[in-house]
Amino acid sequence: MVGNLLAKNRSESWRIAKSFIDYGAEELSEKIAQDVLNSLHIKRGSVQLQKPIQYSLFWTGLRDYCDSHKINRRDLDFIKRVKTIYLDKFAGLEQQVYEFAANHKEQSVNIRLDKTKQNYIVNDVSEQRFINNLYFTEFDLVIQTGNYLLIGEFKDTQTFGANSKHVLVHQLIRQYVSANILLGLEGSEHIEVVPLK
Repeated sequence: MVGNLLAKNRSESWRIAKSFIDYGAEELSEKIAQDVLNSLHIKRGSVQLQKPIQYSLFWTGLRDYCDSHKINRRDLDFIKRVKTIYLDKFAGLEQQVYEFAANHKEQSVNIRLDKTKQNYIVNDVSEQRFINNLYFTEFDLVIQTGNYLLIGEFKDTQTFGANSKHVLVHQLIRQYVSANILLGLEGSEHIEVVPLK
């Protein structure tokens, strides 16, 4: 190595990639999936790992979907389909976020909502920003096993993102919504999205 030129890489992405290289990507994915499914089993009863599992690091779900189906994210029919799925599945999301904020004021939870109250509302004015929010959403890890799509965001020194300029302000909510919309576009609503903890 040349002096300090290649100092220790501290990025979250590098640490995740290194873990998957060092410990074997498939084995580590299976271990993560099994741990998550075991916790679901405790809550719900019989839940088992189904092989083969599929996994991806740094997945850009909606962008990958658009690329593979030759869809322009500005296509009006595509926007309408995405908007319809969002409104069907997440009609109460805005209210839930505001209630969460109100119920957690004493804990100094700053959820960074826009003062104009335009967050989480998808209408004719915000729909292109909404599509862009989903299109550029990246997942650190996605694992599919059976009827479960496990989505994860790993943090060590950084915090989870929140940007009030987005329609979907919060990174984890944006990922959850994005994954569910993709399943709706694919006609795979029977698959359950499970955030990794």
